[in-house]
Amino acid sequence: CYFMLGGGALKTKNYDEALKNFEKSAELAELYGDMNQMAKSNGWVAKIYQIQGGDAFNNKDYATASEIFAKGYAADPDNTGMALNLAMSYCEMAMSSGDMSQYEKGMEIYEAVAAKTHQSALAQNVRLQAYANKKDYAKVIELGQAAADAQTDPADKSLMYYLLGAAYNAKEMKPQAIAAFKQVTD
Repeated sequence: CYFMLGGGALKTKNYDEALKNFEKSAELAELYGDMNQMAKSNGWVAKIYQIQGGDAFNNKDYATASEIFAKGYAADPDNTGMALNLAMSYCEMAMSSGDMSQYEKGMEIYEAVAAKTHQSALAQNVRLQAYANKKDYAKVIELGQAAADAQTDPADKSLMYYLLGAAYNAKEMKPQAIAAFKQVTD
């Protein structure tokens, strides 16, 4: 019943009511040992948090976005999109506030997502971009080739080589920079 009530509230965009009902559905499902229903309910909780967090992120309210995405990530730790949104929120918050502990939180999440082999290409792509944005060129050089190798999309592979070339160039490693830039195709 709670699951259906959550769905009804979601259709009318009453997110608070939907969250309350989906969370109650997950709680009762766990209590009665229905792990399938619990997973479905928690999946909807995460989707609602993703919507709300996205709104905050788009309004550049990174602190609120990170709080919301953290709740969604806790509800569904296998939701790669949620994890990447949370990591990005922490990194953006660090850039706007100068609080590097937030950056470290974001990088921890990127690393956790990258550790899941079935999602490594996307995670490595985003992680490398985050290190490049921070101008941590040593880390870009360390991770760049593996990130490029993991990509299946030519445009993504090209971007990884571009970031790697820029990092080598910033470190005055001209031959390596030229070699990486030669791999940029898109």
